[in-house]
Amino acid sequence: NCVHVAMNIRALAIVVLLGLGIAWWFIHEDDETRVRDAHATLAELVSRTADDGRLSVLEIRTLQQMFAEPTVIAGDGEGLLGTWAPNDLAGVIVSAREVFPTLELAFENLAVTFPDPDEASSSFTATLSAISERPEIEPLSEQRSVSGRMRRVDGEWRFTEFRLLPGTSRE
Repeated sequence: NCVHVAMNIRALAIVVLLGLGIAWWFIHEDDETRVRDAHATLAELVSRTADDGRLSVLEIRTLQQMFAEPTVIAGDGEGLLGTWAPNDLAGVIVSAREVFPTLELAFENLAVTFPDPDEASSSFTATLSAISERPEIEPLSEQRSVSGRMRRVDGEWRFTEFRLLPGTSRE
């Protein structure tokens, strides 16, 4: 009888361990998924339609936490080039959303590599279009090749650099 109980306990333990393994498999996100999700979240927080309101405090905080201290925007371009604190870069994004009630950012053809376990490199085509309600501000439409870098900070992937590559398509 004791042998039968021990076998049942052993079988139950195996079922529980298998269940935990299957649950971990479905819940676990690998680093590439997390880096891709960070790009998607950034594009989502930057973008807005005329029907969208302002970003919530939680969304602004999320935006601030997406960038490392400091974040560099470099390369072939103008305007935003420089070294940024996370709060300042988030503030620029919030301001742009105020000026352009229709603003869309998309990252296309995203490729991700990991030169080191705590560093991710990405390359993508960034497409930005923006329309202001103010007649003195012309609509923007730009497509840029960009290389990006991210670093794992406190277990989270944060953007550290965006490098705008030569060649711009403006409409």
